[in-house]
Amino acid sequence: MLRSAIVTAAAVSFGLASAALAQDDEPPANSLRWFESFDLNKDGFITPEEMETAGAAEFARIDKDKSGTITIDEYLADSPDATDNEVRRMKNRFAVMDRRGDGNGVVSQAEFINFGKFVVEIADQNGDHDGRMSREEFVDSVTPPKPRQ
Repeated sequence: MLRSAIVTAAAVSFGLASAALAQDDEPPANSLRWFESFDLNKDGFITPEEMETAGAAEFARIDKDKSGTITIDEYLADSPDATDNEVRRMKNRFAVMDRRGDGNGVVSQAEFINFGKFVVEIADQNGDHDGRMSREEFVDSVTPPKPRQ
């Protein structure tokens, strides 16, 4: 459950995952688009290096005032159609990114990218431990578990 929450958090933190997880066997389509957009060389894996490059571009897109930090308002503005539950989750993710850094109430590019690299690391730890996140590891991380019978 933690693994799923962390990977989904990263996807949404980069403004590309869905507002809520579907309740079937497939991950949300927006989550797959997030994965594909960060898999820069289209080999089916996201490496820490790809996360750094794609994360920097995504950070620059969200940092509307070009201050070098993202405020909670900029972060939330990146998902104007978010549901109340998604806004709550986004606020929580923002707080985690900030707390994993200097805790000053804004998220720097380094904090943003480091959070993405952390997600790659967590997904990989639950997979094959090769230092990168495969599409399969990502799908496993964002696909809701089937209810126990």
